[in-house]
Amino acid sequence: MLRFFLPLVLITSLFSQTINFKEEKYIEALETQTKKFGTIEFKEDSIKSTYKNSDETLLFKDETLYITKGSETQEIDLNRDMPKKIYFSVLEAIYLDDLSNLELYFEIEKNNNLITLKPKSVVANYVKEIKFKKTSKLDFLIIHMLNNDRIKIEQIN
Repeated sequence: MLRFFLPLVLITSLFSQTINFKEEKYIEALETQTKKFGTIEFKEDSIKSTYKNSDETLLFKDETLYITKGSETQEIDLNRDMPKKIYFSVLEAIYLDDLSNLELYFEIEKNNNLITLKPKSVVANYVKEIKFKKTSKLDFLIIHMLNNDRIKIEQIN
């Protein structure tokens, strides 16, 4: 029994990881900044994000974003919502340490552990630049939007 259970636990842990994060968001039009804390759970086929003190859950799976608030769920086809698709694609690429999926959307510049993503094509209509640093964990991810909004995420565990 132990021979079966131990490999199952190891395989599950390879495809499932939860990180705690802090998110700071600056909204230029309102000149406001918010700070939230939450978790991001990476699984083999999905990314789930929840915020503390909120009943909202975001689930990214199969090019669809499911936003659940209370008992209601909204589905968003990410092929029709480029900013959200970019966000989850970047999270997935960082987690998997596989930037090749982003080459379609970004020029990738590497300087030691600092990665800068410069948008190409349609992404340039939304994003100015994305920077992140990942060592043993995600030190930071900063997304600079074209409208001067910013999102900064730091892993805190």
